[in-house]
Amino acid sequence: RGRGRERGEILSQGRREETGREREREREERRKEEVEREVQTQTEKLKAEYDEKEKGLTTSLSAVQSDLAKKEEEIAELRSALSSLTSKEGEWREEMDRKEREWEKRERKMEEDTRRQAENERKERESAVSKMEVKEKVEKARREEKEKYEKKFVLAVAEVEATYLYPTPTEIGGEGESGGGGERESAVSKMEVKEKVEKARREEKEKYEKKLVLAVAEVEATYLYPTPTEIGGEGESGGGGERESAVS
Repeated sequence: RGRGRERGEILSQGRREETGREREREREERRKEEVEREVQTQTEKLKAEYDEKEKGLTTSLSAVQSDLAKKEEEIAELRSALSSLTSKEGEWREEMDRKEREWEKRERKMEEDTRRQAENERKERESAVSKMEVKEKVEKARREEKEKYEKKFVLAVAEVEATYLYPTPTEIGGEGESGGGGERESAVSKMEVKEKVEKARREEKEKYEKKLVLAVAEVEATYLYPTPTEIGGEGESGGGGERESAVS
């Protein structure tokens, strides 16, 4: 009996221990299930957050990719514009160089024209001065020649008048002897002498006028027209000869 009680207590204690272990297993199972549920919940939550973030990132990435594509297009357009500008810059530079060469050419031409005009004006002034000097010399020579031949003409006329108008001593004696007939003859002879004197004056005047014209022509040829040597000199020296001829 005692052993049966002892065995019963052992069995009873075994059952209690078994029940305790069962309950412990159940508690472990419940804790495990709770942990699993918590893990599942957290996992789903994290997955949802990840999906949301991934969705946001995908949207942002699409936006970034779209912006990047736009930026690449803008960069391509800018490169094309830069290439066009570079090409146009080369064309503009060539155009500016060409215009600058034209401006320099025009400036040189204007300077040359100004210098040539100044040279021509100087030549004209020198030519005008030389012409005035030559004109004065010609006028002076004309006056001198005219005065010289007028004096010669006066002397020649005086000689003619002395020859035909004034009687010699023989003529005076002859007139005294003839009396009245001599007066008539004297009147006729005076008319004849007067006509002869007038004719002689005209002839002398024409002769000395011709001499005067020839003398003036000689003076003009001396001062106005170049000699063959001067012409040759002008041919050799060119513009310098012309200036020397104008001065001379």
